[in-house]
Amino acid sequence: MTEIEKTYSGKPLRIYIEDGEVLLSVRDLCWLLGDRNPNRKLQRAGIDNARYRSLDTNGGVQRMRLVSPRECETLLGSLRATARLLALCSWLKGVFDELAAASTTPSSSGRSRRSTASSSGATPRNVIPLNCQSRQLPNWRKSIPCPQGASNWL
Repeated sequence: MTEIEKTYSGKPLRIYIEDGEVLLSVRDLCWLLGDRNPNRKLQRAGIDNARYRSLDTNGGVQRMRLVSPRECETLLGSLRATARLLALCSWLKGVFDELAAASTTPSSSGRSRRSTASSSGATPRNVIPLNCQSRQLPNWRKSIPCPQGASNWL
């Protein structure tokens, strides 16, 4: 299994490629969304399959719940559209595009931080583009006045 770590707003997102399948850490994804309870987010989104892997982390071997890009899209699609969510979707789309482009080139750029098991020739096969352009802020959100004392409303 190959681990790729990307950083968004100073927070890491761990992406794993196992036998050509791209998997994302649910915990990291929920931290990027500002939520500390990944199981609750997945349950509300209707994602009920559990995919756990025992992974070696700095704190020792831990079980980590992983989701595919399609499940990630389902999770993000179940949330209320905000500017923060749209920015995250756009960034994730770029990450998935980069993974798809890396799988078509013969030599990888060495972004892999940690690799376990044999990963030679493993190319991501389940990378899907996120549909970020279709998600727009509802018009009624733009007409609500800024609450008193709030400098960044949205």
